[in-house]
Amino acid sequence: MGETVVLDIALLAPTRAQAEHLLARIRQAGNIEHARFFALGMDESRPEMFFHEVHWLPGGNAVLPRQSLSSLAAIVHTHQWRLPYRELHSGFRHYIWDSSEQMAGFWASLYRARGNPAIPGLDWNSYADWSPGLRVGRSLRACGVNLAEAVELLSARLHDTPCRAAGQALLIIEAGCPVTFGGYVDALERLGRETGAEVIPTGWQVAQSSGCGLWLSWFGS
Repeated sequence: MGETVVLDIALLAPTRAQAEHLLARIRQAGNIEHARFFALGMDESRPEMFFHEVHWLPGGNAVLPRQSLSSLAAIVHTHQWRLPYRELHSGFRHYIWDSSEQMAGFWASLYRARGNPAIPGLDWNSYADWSPGLRVGRSLRACGVNLAEAVELLSARLHDTPCRAAGQALLIIEAGCPVTFGGYVDALERLGRETGAEVIPTGWQVAQSSGCGLWLSWFGS
C-alpha cells in the first residue's frame, strides 16, 4: 500500500462559529491522521483552494448553496438533523442524522479508519468516484464488550430501524479488543442477513483499550 494522501476537508456552515462547533466535536471524538480540517462560514470570504471533500452543515432555514459547494470540493456531503430533504441533488451525498454528535462521531471514526486502517474490506481508491444516486444516508451505532456483543446489539437496533439499503452497507469496526478472523466473518454474514445488503467493512484498532464499537451506514429510500 502506498503513502496515504492527506485529505483537505472543509466544514461549511451558514456561520463560521457553527462550523467550528462541529469541528470541535469531530476532534473530540478521536485522533485523525492524514486529514486537515477547515471550518468555513458563508458569512465570510473563503480560501481560494479546492478541497478533497466538503460537508454542508444545516442551520435554520439556510438554503443549500449548490454552486458554492460544487466549486469547493470533488466530494460534497450535505447533512440534515432528523428533518427530511426537500430536494436531492445528483452528485451530492445526502445524510440524515439524529444529532450533530452522531454525525461527528461517525465521520471521526470513518476518517480515522482511512488514516490508520486496521480492518480490511473497503477500497478507498473507489471512495471518491462512488455515488449513491438520489438516496439518503443513515447510520446506527452499537458498542459491546467484544465484537460478537456489539453485533448482537446492532442487530437489535436494526429491528427497530429497518435498513432499506440499496445493495451495500458500510460497517466501521472500532476495535478496542482482539478481533479474530472468524468473528470478523461472522459479523459480516450476520449483518448481511439483517440488512439484505453486501456489508463492506473498514475500521481501526486501539491498543490497550477495551470493548468494540460498530457503525453501520447505508443509503436507501
